[in-house]
Amino acid sequence: MCSIGSLRALPSHAMTESIVAPAVASVASAAAALAPAVTLTKTLSVTRQCALAGISRATVYAHRKPKVIDQSDLQLSGMIDREYTRHPFYGSRRMVVYLGREGHCVNRKRVQRLMRQIGLARGFVYLVAIIDW
Repeated sequence: MCSIGSLRALPSHAMTESIVAPAVASVASAAAALAPAVTLTKTLSVTRQCALAGISRATVYAHRKPKVIDQSDLQLSGMIDREYTRHPFYGSRRMVVYLGREGHCVNRKRVQRLMRQIGLARGFVYLVAIIDW
């Protein structure tokens, strides 16, 4: 058994290495095991759960499962892609109008997200004419 006096007799770096190194290895494996246990609830925030479990929030978010793609998102993505092929200058606002005429009440932010996922989001593009005389 080790008394407090004998711990103080050790040099500070020796005590740190002997205690911290095994603790870091065990914490890393414990954090990976505890990450799925942290859930999104209304009673206790993720930050508080991570503080109680002794793990970082990045560990929790790294172990999350990917979100399942909704069928309506796939249908809207197909419609946006077809309309963008016909009218490549349409942005998210014009796409919302088009989808509304087709009977789909869709928020512009959702259309922006879908266009980004398809790879159609480009932001505002300046057209520059280069004159070579």
